[in-house]
This record gives sequence, structure tokens and C-alpha cells, in this order.
Amino acid sequence: MPSGGSPSPVAVLQQKLRDCENELEERNRELDQLYNEFREMDRKLNDALKSVVEKNAARAEAEMRLQAEQEKTRLLQERLRRSEEDHMRILQQWRAQTDAAVPLGGGHVAKARGTG
Repeated sequence: MPSGGSPSPVAVLQQKLRDCENELEERNRELDQLYNEFREMDRKLNDALKSVVEKNAARAEAEMRLQAEQEKTRLLQERLRRSEEDHMRILQQWRAQTDAAVPLGGGHVAKARGTG
């Protein structure tokens, strides 16, 4: 120490350097902690995004299956309608043929049908 009890300028600078180094180490620890928190949040966000993407893909697949089933149903309904129309046409033809074959006044076929 120089005379008068005050520290030398070199000692003051060395102490300031040690203080700066300590502060730098503290800041580095804070940055490491923040970086680790950021990595954890990033992982959670990626997991959430992956989940959303998977759910959207599953929903899209389910919608496609639903549309396919709806189309099958529509086609089956159309086939049923045509079948019913064919059945009615055949029934009407049969009635016309039996009515032509049965004499007026009602025969066994007309009585069996409930029309004679």
C-alpha cells in the first residue's frame, strides 16, 4: 500500500477486475438457467405441436372415412330406391297381367289379392 493507507491503483484495478469476473460468472449462470428454461419450453411447445399435428391428421383421416361411408350410404340408398321402383313396376305388371287373365266378376286370383 502506498503511504496514507489507500490501496495502490493496481490493487484497485485488480479488485475491479475480480468484481467484473464474479459478475460475469453470475451472468453466465443466469444465462445458462434461462437457456435451460428456454430449451424446456421449446421441448414442450414441440410436443404440443406434434400432438396437434397428430390430432389433425387423425381428424382428417376420420373425415375421409366418414365421407367414404356417407358415399356408400348414398349409393346404397340409391340402389334401394331403384330396387323399390323395380319392385313396384314388376308388381304393377303382374297385377295388370292377372287382371287381364281373370274374367270380370272376380276370380280366385282377384279374391286372393283382396280386389275381387
